[in-house]
Amino acid sequence: MNSHLRICIFSAAAMLGLCGAASLQAQLPTGQWDFDNGNLNATVGQPLTYIDGPGGATAQGTQFGTTTSLGIPNIGGAAAQVMKFPANTNLSMGYNMPTPAAANGGGGLVNDWTILMDLLFTGSSDRTWRGLMDVDGSLVSEDAEFFINPSDQLGTGSYFGNVSSNTWHRIGIVVKASADSMFFYIDGVQVGSRSATSGATPALDGRWALVPGGNAALFNDNDGEAASGYVNSIQLREVSLSKGQMAALGGPQASGIPQTLPAVPSFIEKWIPDAGYARANDDVGVIIDKGDSTITGVTLKLDGQTTNPTITPGGSLISVILAAPGLPTRTDHTVVLSFNDSAAGVKNFTNTFRVPTLYEDFEKLVLGASVDPALGGEPNTETNVWTQTPPPGWTIDNSRMPPQSDPASGRPEWEGWSFADWKWWWSEVDNQNRSLFVKARGAIAIADDDEWDDFGGPVRNRGYFNSFLSTPSISLAGVAPNTLTLRFDSSWRPEGFDDAGPDGLATNNQTATIDISYNGGAPINVLHWDSNPSGPFFHPDAENETVFLQLNNPANATNVMITLGLTLGGNDWWWAFDNLVVDAGGILAPSITRQPQSQWAYSGGTVTLSAGASGSEPLTYQWLLNGTNITGATQTNYTKSNFQASDAGDYTVVV
Repeated sequence: MNSHLRICIFSAAAMLGLCGAASLQAQLPTGQWDFDNGNLNATVGQPLTYIDGPGGATAQGTQFGTTTSLGIPNIGGAAAQVMKFPANTNLSMGYNMPTPAAANGGGGLVNDWTILMDLLFTGSSDRTWRGLMDVDGSLVSEDAEFFINPSDQLGTGSYFGNVSSNTWHRIGIVVKASADSMFFYIDGVQVGSRSATSGATPALDGRWALVPGGNAALFNDNDGEAASGYVNSIQLREVSLSKGQMAALGGPQASGIPQTLPAVPSFIEKWIPDAGYARANDDVGVIIDKGDSTITGVTLKLDGQTTNPTITPGGSLISVILAAPGLPTRTDHTVVLSFNDSAAGVKNFTNTFRVPTLYEDFEKLVLGASVDPALGGEPNTETNVWTQTPPPGWTIDNSRMPPQSDPASGRPEWEGWSFADWKWWWSEVDNQNRSLFVKARGAIAIADDDEWDDFGGPVRNRGYFNSFLSTPSISLAGVAPNTLTLRFDSSWRPEGFDDAGPDGLATNNQTATIDISYNGGAPINVLHWDSNPSGPFFHPDAENETVFLQLNNPANATNVMITLGLTLGGNDWWWAFDNLVVDAGGILAPSITRQPQSQWAYSGGTVTLSAGASGSEPLTYQWLLNGTNITGATQTNYTKSNFQASDAGDYTVVV
């Protein structure tokens, strides 16, 4: 499996000449700190200050100097004036960063904002927690809000991408609390996103909002999870920059983060399909964001054949859609998009996907309105969020659910398996780690015995939650014996032995099962998780994992049905899943699920390419430049420092 992209190069001066007519507010930061004078003074705005004062531990541990004098790598081959910040040992250490003066986003706080940092962590800080920023001044939580975790990933709660040791990176965090969203960037590439809701704290004016005219804390954490590192430039903006604007800002530069936003290059907003899999009758295509360019000459090839897609411009987006080409199951496909970019010339992009034996992401379900009052007692009038109607051919068996004798006993949305918008599911309840299921998107399948029992306590009056969800009968024509596999993204949280049923005994043991039936025969169990920590089937909290199963189909099997059950549930937790794939092959072939993005790069800058793939582990990666293997480039990310014109070309990753 391979993916293809192109990197072009431009000079900083040329890029500034191409700047579009963005608003002045968006172009200029409210604060910037470049440390060129060997102190905390600001390039724009007010200076940073030491949280513990000018004579405290932070000031004593802070060093200013050049990359050369401090014995660390240059940035893009050029020496830079930087600051070394010390490890944090208590909440009083770190730096105060002034925040914007005015509230925004429709609330009383600064809800929409962007921060960028050009950072380097050496090997001594690798594989540790690295607190970057405490946003709320410990009002909601004393913990820092944003970290690089011991796996070198960026985020909060959920973590993404790769921040390599001994390598300069431009870290970007975009908070758009007004739209309940946060986005994470490494070197201009969006590596992840999540909701801005935090538990019971709403997004607007919540944990991620800045206090107007106040301070946020940098490189600070309440329990010392803030390692030593180096920073070349910090920039704060009182707007949420777009994906294109972040791409234009790119990777770290010795000169610091540009104050004026560069022109936005064209880029791929979304592939269709974009998860590496598709149904036989799904559309194929792409959504282009033209940025500040003019796009002409769009062509779309499917498996080498030129197609006649419908091309629809709308604002900055251009949709290129080939309607339902009717592809056979168990086949792999390649889409090549080409167009002329007024700033960059001809650009080519490639997407690969597979049509498996069965694929279900629940995105074609028609979601309706919820039917039960929200927990606060007010009517929940949200629409397009929930249904108990499964996809065509799927069935729900609630015959073992306790009889519904009282309409005030048990929330009807969660009376057995249901389907709901992932974001609505966790935001309309108590969250309780449901939002960690970031592999999910759109509509998902949910068995939530916790929420079911939260209305009227049906467990103690009626009995335990027992519900089953079955696929259609899946044809195995042409499938070789012992090659059938099952893959899905899962969110599971166990609990048991603490909720008495009508008999007064606390025998609840939330249990997840998957049974398969070949040719209508007796069920065969292929997965069993339960909530008994002392038992052989205990599966601990796994709110965001991908599950792979070998189904070992016998030689005489002509069809199979798969049944997923959640049983013996009290007021426990949940099991939810998404992106279910049934396919043939002794192992699951690798499929690229996150395409690397073509980029512009500054001469002397740093470029990071990132890809993601699914398939049976272990997966291997090899990055190539113009068809030649790049030595040592065998991870999901490839970072090139001191990028020069000779480095521009066609980059490919083979998985």
